[in-house]
Amino acid sequence: MALNCDYNWHGSGRQVFFDAATYETIHANYPISFSDDFLGYSLQKYVAGENTTAPWRTVETSLNTGIGLKADEINGVVNLIVDSDDNAEVAVLHWGDQESLSIERGLIFEARVAFSVLPTTGTETVQAVWGLAGAHNTTPDS
Repeated sequence: MALNCDYNWHGSGRQVFFDAATYETIHANYPISFSDDFLGYSLQKYVAGENTTAPWRTVETSLNTGIGLKADEINGVVNLIVDSDDNAEVAVLHWGDQESLSIERGLIFEARVAFSVLPTTGTETVQAVWGLAGAHNTTPDS
């Protein structure tokens, strides 16, 4: 990893450290930031005796496998697994409809996404949606 630093990242006036090969942001000096590498307890509701609370809530609709951390994966990975069934499937990580972040105030969102299976047959058009949205509803990309 070649770590670089930019003192005016994308004209923001903020200092940012990033991987020059992957362009992944490693650290950004902003007044507010949130990041999750999906290590440890991050998807568990509570860890007994440790007074921990997960930042994420989940929605699972018509999934054959539940949302969870991928075991023994270096650097942390969360699995939101859909399958090739011909039905509407929803796998969502959310903050309980708390709209704490605003794209109108310079919000930067980064994610690495990999698809291993998407339905290729059936009666419906396949939609894969990720990113930032308002309160969760059942209509993709709204």
